[in-house]
Amino acid sequence: MRRGGLSVWVRVAVSVALLGALVWWIGLDELGEVLRNIEWGWFFLAVLVDVLSLAVGALNLFVLTRALKPDASTPRIMIAYLRSWAVGMIAPGKLGDLSYAHFLALEEHRAETPSSLAPGLAVAVVDKIITFAVTAAIAVAGLAVYARGSDAALGGAFAVLAILGSLLALSNARIRSFVRERLLGRYARRFEGFSANLSTLLRDRPGPLALNLAITIARTLVQGTAMLLYFAAVGQTVGLLDIVVVHAITLIVALVPITFAGLGVKQGASVVLYGRIAGIGAAPVLAHGLITTLMNYLYVALVFATLGSGKRREN
Repeated sequence: MRRGGLSVWVRVAVSVALLGALVWWIGLDELGEVLRNIEWGWFFLAVLVDVLSLAVGALNLFVLTRALKPDASTPRIMIAYLRSWAVGMIAPGKLGDLSYAHFLALEEHRAETPSSLAPGLAVAVVDKIITFAVTAAIAVAGLAVYARGSDAALGGAFAVLAILGSLLALSNARIRSFVRERLLGRYARRFEGFSANLSTLLRDRPGPLALNLAITIARTLVQGTAMLLYFAAVGQTVGLLDIVVVHAITLIVALVPITFAGLGVKQGASVVLYGRIAGIGAAPVLAHGLITTLMNYLYVALVFATLGSGKRREN
């Protein structure tokens, strides 16, 4: 199993090693003391806000999907989003998030001929570009405030080049032809119309794009609020702005493909950043990171237990 270089099992091993090193460095006793004194009122409130952030994420894709497919069913969009989010949490890399195309087509399937994946893929790609742009902008602003201006400039240049490179690749006929002929093969027919759908979203739907951008920013604040409440649960007071900035930076750092879903890298970066920016001890930060990670995978399990994996459908 390989995706982008290191095998999945190597990444899992690196993640386990990094998390183990963090626990050893901080100490089991100190970490256990924090976890034993969790304030459950704040914890359950954080869970509610966490669930709200999932609903806001579904709204993001709902806006773009309806822009391309006005007759798309709301429940089916929600189910497709939740399944794709769950897959994105456990699949190697971030390509799992693009499974929205598969699940949307699966939910709309009513005939023997499989539905096109093109609209769902266009929606997922545009949503990821906007999400990355917002996350990168916050991270760069954070570097400008809390680090050096040169770091912010370098990060900003990287983000701009990444976005422009993605858009150029998506609009280049030769690259699309290579992907269609060499990578997709006999499945290429199911992706026919992707370019047209992408162009429709980017050129002809400014309203949904602006709304998606606004919802993305709102979701960032909702996620930050959930993390703030989880910090309250472990007895720490942190500013929402600090949380939003640190979260954005850790998400960008976690894109380096050396661990499984960024595990170990995000927690280690959080320990360093919260210590420098907010003066929080390592034990509460790691406890916070372990709790939020555990809750995310609990949500994944609940999604699959409730909605299934999508492999079987009733006609």
